[in-house]
Formats: sequence, structure tokens, C-alpha cells
Amino acid sequence: TRTALRQRPDLQMALLNRDRAKAEQALARAQRWEDVTFDVGVEKERKENPVTKGLGTDNLFGVKATIPLPLFDQKQGRVQEMKAEEQKNAAEAEGLEFRIGAEVLSAYRHIESLREIRAHFVEHLLDVTERNVKLAKDAYEGGLLSIFDVVQANRQQADIQNQYIEILKDYRSA
Repeated sequence: TRTALRQRPDLQMALLNRDRAKAEQALARAQRWEDVTFDVGVEKERKENPVTKGLGTDNLFGVKATIPLPLFDQKQGRVQEMKAEEQKNAAEAEGLEFRIGAEVLSAYRHIESLREIRAHFVEHLLDVTERNVKLAKDAYEGGLLSIFDVVQANRQQADIQNQYIEILKDYRSA
């Protein structure tokens, strides 16, 4: 089950989506003050002085603060949206984990039943059909059975062997 949980891409995607929603919650909290800016500037300006009829210099110093409205936007809507998204993705991941566990258990039980059927074929049916064919051939040679009965025994053996091969295929596949 642990291996199946590690290797399932749908579960990995659900876990990544859960983590992404958690990271976006943190981002929304961090963006509460993103638009507040402060600027400081110094500027020199040369211009003609009308009194002295010469060039003069004005020094300008400025401070600028930009605070967006509404001032108290805490991005709570976005935080709550991402919290709900995280909970949804966590529940989806938990549901997938449960379903994967059930699938693994079902597959294991299927393999066990195929193993039992295969063992029954090996221990009983294959030997019985082989003995039936041998007995039918001996009885035919002794004049006790018709060729139709021998063919019927061979057909039964072939059917049992085909079923056994199908069971083996299903078992290997499972």
C-alpha cells in the first residue's frame, strides 16, 4: 500500500495542490502591505534669479508615501479562499489514499483467489484430465469406447488446459 501511495500520480497531484494552496495563503498574508510605498528624492534645479540677473540653484528634498485605499485591506477573502482550497485538496488526498488502499486490498484478494484456483488446477484438474485421456485411449484400444469418446476426453483436456492458461495469464497480470 505504501508503494502504491508513493507511485500514484493522482495522489501526488492532490498533495501538491494542497501544498500550493497553503503557500498561496502565506502569500496572501504577505501581500497585505504590498502596495504601501515610500519614496525619498533630492533634486537640484538651476534657474535664473530675477533679482541678481544671474544663475541660481534651488535644492529640493521630497518625501512621498503611497498608501492604497482601503487602508485596512487584510486580504482576508483571499486567505479564506486559499484555506478552503487547502481543506478541499487535503480531503481529496485523504479520499484518494483511502481509495488506493481499497484498490490494493482488492487486488491482493484477487491475486490470492487466482492463486487458489491455479493450485486447484495443478493439484486436481490437470492430472484428472490427463488420466481421463489415457484411460479413454486404453479403453478405445481395448474396444470398450468409441473414437468419439476419446475425442471428447481430449477436448475436455484441451478446455481445462485453456482455462488453466487463462488463469495463469490473469494471475501474472494481477
